[in-house]
Amino acid sequence: AYLATLQPESRRALTELRDVVEATVPSAERAFSYRIPAYRLNEKPLVWCAGFTHHVGLYPITAGMKRAGGVELAPHLSGKGTARFEIGSPLPKRLVRRILKARVAELSKASA
Repeated sequence: AYLATLQPESRRALTELRDVVEATVPSAERAFSYRIPAYRLNEKPLVWCAGFTHHVGLYPITAGMKRAGGVELAPHLSGKGTARFEIGSPLPKRLVRRILKARVAELSKASA
């Protein structure tokens, strides 16, 4: 239902981002929290993603994800913990995969 509220370009961009999340972390479970799509891993919040008019957002961007993303992530950072990927620009899939793997590592470490 959330996707149906988005403009076609936003819907396409968010679907692409979600496809990358699901391919990178196949054991992640879809969820809906804070009125936006989310993913959980081992019953813990993994990431949230949302579509807007000009960008799609990925949250939270933790310190470990920032380190993993390095200078490639820097232009996409917005606020304390948000990555914004502009609609109309190619989604940096390699970068998204890298920061997602860092997030999985953080959650695994916290569980140990």
